[in-house]
Amino acid sequence: MNLALLHGGFSPMVCDSCNSAQAERFTDSSDVAWVVLCTGLVLSLIVLVASWAVPWRRGQAAKRALFAMAAPVLAGVAFVAFTGLVDRPRSG
Repeated sequence: MNLALLHGGFSPMVCDSCNSAQAERFTDSSDVAWVVLCTGLVLSLIVLVASWAVPWRRGQAAKRALFAMAAPVLAGVAFVAFTGLVDRPRSG
């Protein structure tokens, strides 16, 4: 989760040398992508906390495991969605 947030935080530096049209497209897409990334990471954290909140009984072990496995999957999906939504400038 931290690496996805770090990558998302540093990605605006990709467009430091962009012209105004490229910078505007990048900023618009980056703003939407940032919201998607943060929402996905918060949902991932909620699911992880839910995995610890489920009662520690044998009958609930499958539910706890499902929540625990869903948290990193949600973080990965949020990162992939962020990467896909950002309109990076083309070099050259």
